[in-house]
Amino acid sequence: MSSKSLGVARRRRPAVALPLIVAVAAALLLTTAPRGATPRFFPDDPIQTDDDQVFDASAAKEIEGSNAYDFAEHTFFKPGDRRDVRALNVNTVDEVPDSTWFTNRIGRGAMTLDQIVRGPNELDITSIDGWPIVQEKSTGLTTGYRVVDPLLRCG
Repeated sequence: MSSKSLGVARRRRPAVALPLIVAVAAALLLTTAPRGATPRFFPDDPIQTDDDQVFDASAAKEIEGSNAYDFAEHTFFKPGDRRDVRALNVNTVDEVPDSTWFTNRIGRGAMTLDQIVRGPNELDITSIDGWPIVQEKSTGLTTGYRVVDPLLRCG
């Protein structure tokens, strides 16, 4: 028995319906898909200066190292953090902002040849007269002394 003999008429779906359903499903998938770790932007971005002196390091304690342990660790093992994480001290456009340990000289403005040759040094010559010797360094490949700048003495 055919469907015509039962009085039931079969309806055919239009050919446009399937591509339309696929397009709507794809659009929903793309708009609701979870995003990856994207940087967050703030009104003052990108930050040009990192005020790293705000951090209070007064509770930091000196640790006496061992050259034998250091040699063994760096020769036979793989120390360090191997996670794939975003750097903490960069701004939202992946540039290192100016801080006490870094000054972005190139790219901020035109530099003269003398400025490029001089480098980051601000003084022509450093005199170490009057700098107290705090500790001798007799271990390791290079011997020497540890001194403290009397103008920057901490503690």
